[in-house]
Amino acid sequence: MPISGKPEIQVPISGKPVMRGIPNQKFERVVNTRALIYELLNFVDDVLDPLGSREAAHYAEHLLKTGTGADRQLKVFQETGSLINVMDYISGQFLAGI
Repeated sequence: MPISGKPEIQVPISGKPVMRGIPNQKFERVVNTRALIYELLNFVDDVLDPLGSREAAHYAEHLLKTGTGADRQLKVFQETGSLINVMDYISGQFLAGI
């Protein structure tokens, strides 16, 4: 349960998270992660510029289009079935960033 009393969302970017209600309220529903994030970005769009957060919102959109590192690692594993190939991919990505 979340400490803040706000709904908790478990979010794999390429999956369908389960959204749980506020403690002591019983509801649970499966939602599409990308749709949920696009809805949130649309909701906050009018305050992004005054808050100086437009660049961060664009990065969130970029992640939705390209996936996260975890999404890419899962793809490598699904294609090869090898954790060694996943580790090679991770180290190659790390070294490419240096």
